[in-house]
Amino acid sequence: MKRISLVLIAIVISIAGVFAQKYNDLITTDLTVVKRISDSLALNAKRKFIFDHEGMAFGKYAVVYTNVSDSKENIAIMFKRIMVGSNDALEIKGTPTYYFDYVIGNFLDIFPFWKSFIDNNANSELIASGRKMVTKELVFSNGEKYLFTFLDTGNNNWRLYSRKQ
Repeated sequence: MKRISLVLIAIVISIAGVFAQKYNDLITTDLTVVKRISDSLALNAKRKFIFDHEGMAFGKYAVVYTNVSDSKENIAIMFKRIMVGSNDALEIKGTPTYYFDYVIGNFLDIFPFWKSFIDNNANSELIASGRKMVTKELVFSNGEKYLFTFLDTGNNNWRLYSRKQ
């Protein structure tokens, strides 16, 4: 019985660790992690999206996917790029660090990302039909606090964005 309890505790701790690691990846210095996060959003969307392009746009790093059924529709996952440790006076470039900034899209396309990365207890029906806006504060492994908001902006467009606290 004691052994079963220890195994169950180990399983719960490892599941909690995986969830914590997921949202900690929303701040990264690794572009492969940025792409993996973006792929997770696009591949878990209700409709089928394929990778289109990625790169700097409007001062942010964008990863863009196009709807297979409607090439005019896309999802762009935006990351702020901040040069951590930079100092112009000392001519130190710093390390490019990418912070999840926002995504705008159809509710059913971006809700799975919210549930997977931000709030694994989220209820899609409660959010979509009632509250129209939810927020969740997360504290990252580096100690930074961010408030994540999932908001109905009208016409079935929803915005998921972050803001440093």
